[in-house]
Amino acid sequence: MCKIFISYSSSNEVIAKTISIDIKGLGNTVWFDEDLAGGEAWWSKILDEIRKCDIFIFLLSSESSKSKACLLELEYSTKLGKTQIPVQISGDVKDGEIPTALRRLQILDHIKSDRAAAIRLAKAINLAQPSKPLPDPLPSPPEAPDPNSIIEEPVAESSTGPVTIVKGMATHSGVRLTIGLIVFSLPIVVSLITSVQLSSISGTYHTEARDFYVGLHLGLAVLLFFYKGHSQTEYIASKVGSISAVLMGIFPVACETCEPDIISIVHYGATVMLFSISAYFCFGPFRFKI
Repeated sequence: MCKIFISYSSSNEVIAKTISIDIKGLGNTVWFDEDLAGGEAWWSKILDEIRKCDIFIFLLSSESSKSKACLLELEYSTKLGKTQIPVQISGDVKDGEIPTALRRLQILDHIKSDRAAAIRLAKAINLAQPSKPLPDPLPSPPEAPDPNSIIEEPVAESSTGPVTIVKGMATHSGVRLTIGLIVFSLPIVVSLITSVQLSSISGTYHTEARDFYVGLHLGLAVLLFFYKGHSQTEYIASKVGSISAVLMGIFPVACETCEPDIISIVHYGATVMLFSISAYFCFGPFRFKI
């Protein structure tokens, strides 16, 4: 059986795991970087696994077609002469987004991840010729992608030239930084705009800064709701954080001289959840690959 390397964007981690399970069920060995963290060792390990594989599978999506790490993996596998199988997993890939190295190949349709798609993939693997021996000398390995690098995608033409939008790791880092700044600077900001000495930031709801306090939480909820994260776990965490931010904004804590009630309990529970998730996003380990 074959040793197979799967190249994918972390945004597509769930479907990558599903495809990996299907391939393993055929008796093949599968490797993809779900257990790796960022850094030079991460990249060196990936390149080593590409050199070892018999078949290189590229999961084609709008995200992977713009991922610098994925494109470098594809480029390196091409230089090594690896047998490549492109598998399209999303229907939003434009013709211009398909990497050049894959345009000469038949792209498998795996947009609808069903039994028929699994059979097509199994057939393609069984019929594929294992990669030829590695070239001697080996081509120069690509450098590890900069975790703060960006990819510019031309999206339109104007009178002054192409209009571009920014893609890449900078987007993830920027969202995480924004979440952290909003959450952990909130006590400082509130203390500057309210004239009342508060024993808890939650008491802001009962001051002249109430509108600012509620609006900031609702803005944070929107940011978290639309943030996809690097994995299914982070995707779920961002949605839980979004709900927590909404609950903090619309369920005020009781005034300092009042007895705690059920609304206050909901507020404090949401506060703990939001700060915990924010801390994880800002300080927890996450992959450099996008």
